[in-house]
Amino acid sequence: MSLIDTNGLPYQTTFVINIYYMITTNIDVSDGLANGAAIAVGKLVHAETDIEGVVKIAWLEFPELPRIGEKLRRKAAGHASKNNISRMAVPIVQRSSTIPLNNNKTIVVKRTHIPLVCACATTIHKSQGSTFPEIVYEYEKHHSRSLLYVALSRVTSIEGLYITTLNNDKTFYHGRKTSTSTIDLQTEFKRLSLNKVETINEQLFQFINNRKGLSLFTFNCQSLRAHVADLDDSIVKNSNVLVLSETWLNNDTEINITDFKCIAQFKRLNTRAGGVGIYHNSKDVANIVTSSIDFSVLSLDFHGSLTSAVGDLCMAQCTMVNGIIILIVAIYISPNQKVDDIIDFIHHSLLSYTSGGASLLGNNNDKIPMILSGDFNINFASEKSLKLIEFLKDKLNLSMKNNPQTSTTRSGTTIDGVFARLLNFVECKQYISYFSYHKRLITQIYNNDINDSNNYITINEIL
Repeated sequence: MSLIDTNGLPYQTTFVINIYYMITTNIDVSDGLANGAAIAVGKLVHAETDIEGVVKIAWLEFPELPRIGEKLRRKAAGHASKNNISRMAVPIVQRSSTIPLNNNKTIVVKRTHIPLVCACATTIHKSQGSTFPEIVYEYEKHHSRSLLYVALSRVTSIEGLYITTLNNDKTFYHGRKTSTSTIDLQTEFKRLSLNKVETINEQLFQFINNRKGLSLFTFNCQSLRAHVADLDDSIVKNSNVLVLSETWLNNDTEINITDFKCIAQFKRLNTRAGGVGIYHNSKDVANIVTSSIDFSVLSLDFHGSLTSAVGDLCMAQCTMVNGIIILIVAIYISPNQKVDDIIDFIHHSLLSYTSGGASLLGNNNDKIPMILSGDFNINFASEKSLKLIEFLKDKLNLSMKNNPQTSTTRSGTTIDGVFARLLNFVECKQYISYFSYHKRLITQIYNNDINDSNNYITINEIL
């Protein structure tokens, strides 16, 4: 009778110390002791017998995977220690099974045995899914290519592979000629190698680096403390400035972002889901080199912010050595705010940068290039937002740079926005996020906006 008919209990097993055995029935699947599991092959290190010499308990070690039988080892630890048995050995005891001898199951017998068989050799099919430091493969020329592949790929190194044949034939018959299917496969591999699939990361990396300039990374991170590790990627590292909203950080809380330094942050008191921050590349000099310009970012230190019940806002002033200034404004508007209240908040916060405010104060702040970026919590794809968009254009000369019809959230709304003024060469692209409700926005201000051939920028505080 086969092991299938006997519920995995063999008729007879010869036990030899230091020989490998395979489990033939499910003892404890959660403990890795399962029928047919290639990993459940252990070396016999001790055998306990009765007065008649019959093996009652076989102790196996699983040196490649010590977690196999971990629960069973703990239960038998006292017995193993008392009998000087290896603490890594797992006890396999006798099991009983009722076996029918006819189809009607009217004649049955009971077999009691240890569910182990010698595993010094196995079929190729049985070995599939396993790897071994050494194997001896009994090669036959009639083996299919797929069977040959499975057999040869079971060993972890070429040094551990030994090939033998029944009649000591040293000829390797496979691969002596190229089959039609192999030629087709090679042709397809060559075609694929010439048509590389470009990832989103690669596209954005080229977007940031191929045409040099100032790159801003705008993102609602929904708790910077929880997701700071998620910002450690190539796109973030190649951005000059991070404009973050919903940081959920109190004003005295410091969070370290790899390669970046906090320039400004602000969150209203007694609000949890809020806060904005501006982070800058922490290197003293971050060079962006092109054929015609050496564009460098110097170290900086400032804090600037404005607040209201409507939202949070902070600013950073990027000053070029030749006098060119770019104002970066990070904004977060709380949900369910009225459009008029949002307008009032922005108008009050940035009054000195409007033409009317600049005229009143007798300065030229309305001529300063500006980037206003963040989460406005109003859907720019809807007509409701038109009043806000018109206000930003009329009063602050700001134009939206990301497409309002392209959603920035999982629900299909466009509530994140990047607005710019007095910057002719600004482009904005989206970058998917796997952990936030919001998508990331990458904004590139090209060097075409900067005419000097040797520019540096510093980011200073707005008080």
